[in-house]
Amino acid sequence: MLRLTDFMRSEVSVIVPTHGRPNLLARALDSIARQSASPREVIIVDDIGCSETRELVAERCRATTTPLRYVASDEPGACRSRNLGASLASGDLIAFLDDDDEWMEGFLDRCSAALADCGADFALADIERRYTGAAVKRLSTRPGLTAKTVLNQRVHMTGSSFVIRSEAFWAVDGFDPAVPVFNDWDLFLRLVRAGKTYRVVNQPLVCWNEHPGERITTPTLRRAEGIDRFLGVYGADMRFHVRAYFLRIAYGIRKANEASRIGRMHLTSRMLRSAGILGSAYIAWRSAVELASKPAEF
Repeated sequence: MLRLTDFMRSEVSVIVPTHGRPNLLARALDSIARQSASPREVIIVDDIGCSETRELVAERCRATTTPLRYVASDEPGACRSRNLGASLASGDLIAFLDDDDEWMEGFLDRCSAALADCGADFALADIERRYTGAAVKRLSTRPGLTAKTVLNQRVHMTGSSFVIRSEAFWAVDGFDPAVPVFNDWDLFLRLVRAGKTYRVVNQPLVCWNEHPGERITTPTLRRAEGIDRFLGVYGADMRFHVRAYFLRIAYGIRKANEASRIGRMHLTSRMLRSAGILGSAYIAWRSAVELASKPAEF
């Protein structure tokens, strides 16, 4: 007899946005193949038309019974690729996996079960952020956040860590291509503010792999400008320490690109003015903690 969780899992369409990284994509597809039950379909959206990516997908199509579909997009960007893939999906549930991330075995199973158990609109799993070397950091989102509390702390939902009902995804028009950074956090905020409910699976089932190649989190001036835009939309409603978190990231990027000492002093002054008294105190505390944690140099 087919269980409800089995049925829901079989209704998951998986969307994989990719950007000319066939080696990383192969690893991501391997992690989908390792799931305890196959999804309904896997749609790979390529925003640069990479011939190696097309060949890889064709090869995988011949080696699996899970329907794989290659889609070439002429609109660059992860948000547009995710939305395009979701528009082509036939499943009632949608999961996204960035080409440089991986799912651990059981991701689709546990998230589908969470949705079946409580009727939530989306479920998100904990994340293992794997840095270069052996360092690993576990990231988890607090359950039960509401429209009033959602900006009181950081949210750890990435473009690879959740399964969502298709109707809930499109109720907020999916990912916003106008948000170049923290677009996954932006989606979470809009979902919660729209009254959508979520369930947290407190198991690390997603691997966020750091690598030297280009990614959305690469510390470029474009990322700093994107953070400014994000703060322009949500900053006024953030708790002081959350706002300070974003300001520190943008400051660190701009400082690394500023050769002048006077210019760096100006950036520091600008950051502290934007942070306010409490935010500045938080920034000073975080800086002291990070400095104390660094090994002494002799």
